[in-house]
Amino acid sequence: MKDNEITIGDLKKQVDAFVDERDWKQFHSPKNLAMALSVEVAELSEIFQWLSEEQSKKENISDEDLAKALGMTEDELFSLAEDVGIDQYGGLTKDNYEDVMQHIIDNFEDYKQTHILK
Repeated sequence: MKDNEITIGDLKKQVDAFVDERDWKQFHSPKNLAMALSVEVAELSEIFQWLSEEQSKKENISDEDLAKALGMTEDELFSLAEDVGIDQYGGLTKDNYEDVMQHIIDNFEDYKQTHILK
């Protein structure tokens, strides 16, 4: 299924049904889901670990491995948002996006001085 053929709400319902079928909600708390999300992000990062910028381009990565890691990360993110009652994409408005981008721009020089140019 393509991105433009399903909504975030539909995906969240599928993840929720998957969790219900396995009786995993008993283990779902914001802390546990945030920890699980960080594990999935680490597994996604591991795909690119030790690769050069050029090697990390998509054509050099297994589509299957990348799709699985991205899917697992999304599953945990959807579960966390559902558990805490956040409409994660409804809150992403043009104004919010511009505020986030401005924050990055405003703080980049400080970040560069403390993290990049050591």
